[in-house]
Amino acid sequence: MKKWLWILVLIVLVFLICCQKQNKEEIIPVSQEVKNMLLSAVDRLKEGKLAEGAGLLLEAVLLTKPNEYMPEGFEDKIIEANSHFQEGAVKKGVESVSKALELIKPEEEKQIDVEGVQKKGEPAPIAEMVKNKILSAIEQFKEGNSSEGVILVLEALQLFSPQ
Repeated sequence: MKKWLWILVLIVLVFLICCQKQNKEEIIPVSQEVKNMLLSAVDRLKEGKLAEGAGLLLEAVLLTKPNEYMPEGFEDKIIEANSHFQEGAVKKGVESVSKALELIKPEEEKQIDVEGVQKKGEPAPIAEMVKNKILSAIEQFKEGNSSEGVILVLEALQLFSPQ
């Protein structure tokens, strides 16, 4: 317990020091930070680091969806999902992601568009589908469609567990 307390204190100190240095350095726009997180998540997932990849995806969702634009309970479901993924409870994590998605996506749009990420005549491995969803989300964020980007990230996370 003491070890975790010291780690937390160290993280806070590093954060405070970094914040002071930002006055002199160029601040990275949120969109660039989100893009970096999403690309890093793809890399982590390729390496088989599911918890790290899912964590980065969920952090990106929270960065792109400011509190004032989040439906009630959305942030809690994202945090809950992250906790489940970090514990290795993928199915529970996907369930929390699905509940968060229900809060922001109309009922008629809830089915995942498998054909949209699958080339005709070829099987679409889940990993490729997840990657394509994340890359599509990056494009949506570039175009300023943050809601659609968030939906694509959450749909990518849903693919982590069979329905």
